[in-house]
Amino acid sequence: RQIAAFGPRDVIVAISFAPYAAEVVALCDTAAARGVPLVAITDSAEGAIARAVPDAVLVREGTINDIRAIAVTSTVIQTIFAALGLGDAEVERGGN
Repeated sequence: RQIAAFGPRDVIVAISFAPYAAEVVALCDTAAARGVPLVAITDSAEGAIARAVPDAVLVREGTINDIRAIAVTSTVIQTIFAALGLGDAEVERGGN
């Protein structure tokens, strides 16, 4: 339902790993159909959410007793948002 409020000036960051959450897959398909920019963080270029975007950030996490570790994914997310913040700072200083 909330996807209806998103437009081309927004961006959705979708994170899902096999087995992919049906809600995230549906969100990615809807965002792609509506032209909403989408960043996918996932485990496979052939996975359900990677197919909805031109480029996906692929993350390989380890598992312990079938529990997925999230250290690598957390680092990727922090890096993306830090870069976005640095980009905003550059714009404020008059750069590109």
